[in-house]
Amino acid sequence: FAARLSKDEANSIAQQPGVVSVFPNPILKLHTTRSWEFLKLQTHVKIDRTFSNSSSSSNAVIGLLDTGIWPEAESFSDNGMDPIPPSWKGTCMTSHDFNTSNCNR
Repeated sequence: FAARLSKDEANSIAQQPGVVSVFPNPILKLHTTRSWEFLKLQTHVKIDRTFSNSSSSSNAVIGLLDTGIWPEAESFSDNGMDPIPPSWKGTCMTSHDFNTSNCNR
């Protein structure tokens, strides 16, 4: 799980029995503005910030399987997007089995 903690709080949790690891989760720059809508994610979620010693989540393993990026996925589609802004300075990088026809506009 992810939590906003002070260094002391993180160190305290790290010492608890059964805790495998505690590590910082850096803030990363957003590279897309459409994924939230495509995934139908809520933008405002109320979170209870209380840390509980209850065993309601004991023996739980939470993980994320990152299978990589598939450029043909619908979430990368440029359908309905405005033309490329004149200020954009990016390029389409091609490679084996990925030519310019696979790039968005």
